[in-house]
Amino acid sequence: MWAGASSVVAALTLLACNEPLAPPGAKDKPKPVAPVAASDAAVTEMADGAIMMVDAGRAVAMTDAAVEAPSVTLYTVVDALADAKSSPLKRIGIGAWPGNFSIKGCIYRNDRVFVVDVYCTYKEQTAFSVVVISPDKGEVRLYAEANDPISTIDRSDYFSFYAESYPVLSTMPAPTLKDATFDDVTTWQQKLYDSRILLPAMSACSTQMRTCDQDEGWQDAATEFVAEPTDDWKWVVDQLRNRAQHSGKYVEKKAPK
Repeated sequence: MWAGASSVVAALTLLACNEPLAPPGAKDKPKPVAPVAASDAAVTEMADGAIMMVDAGRAVAMTDAAVEAPSVTLYTVVDALADAKSSPLKRIGIGAWPGNFSIKGCIYRNDRVFVVDVYCTYKEQTAFSVVVISPDKGEVRLYAEANDPISTIDRSDYFSFYAESYPVLSTMPAPTLKDATFDDVTTWQQKLYDSRILLPAMSACSTQMRTCDQDEGWQDAATEFVAEPTDDWKWVVDQLRNRAQHSGKYVEKKAPK
């Protein structure tokens, strides 16, 4: 029963949040809203065998054939972070990131991927979300939340941490890395966001799903990563938090005297 439904659940995108790159004032302290994880969607089997998917008040009826997702090899968390580290990041813009527009996001790129700091705030929030987009491999999303800023604590202090991966959609290719602007990336991402609600067979997976029939190996590895993150997780948190405080540039910390 879940195997059929999981394809529908996995098609739902995470919602992202954003805020200005400036120190918030006393009256400007937005609280990040956690992305809607894939498992939070409601999936109901109707009497006639169709599947009804409900997300944010939108319902879509589908036949059994429509929810079958082909087997794919998904972009792994480890590979995504390795690609993010492969060469220096350059910020291409800051602004509204599709999903939730209360806090702005920063988009960076290097020779392999786009890297999105979803909560690109001067003052660190208690949630951290990063999106790594490879035009050739797909998209990986990581979200962590705790009572304190993520860069200041250990994994054991998180109360939420999960990963999701989306394959390349051939009918909607990502912008070219070399030439893409901030608007190019966000416009494309918004189209993807809208399409994912209606495309349950797109083969996405999440560590919050019970099973990932499309790529069981991805889920096993991602679950291990979420339980015990590698040093690359610390690297990406440090990189994006540092850059958020220095207009997109990484500033080396001075050693104490």
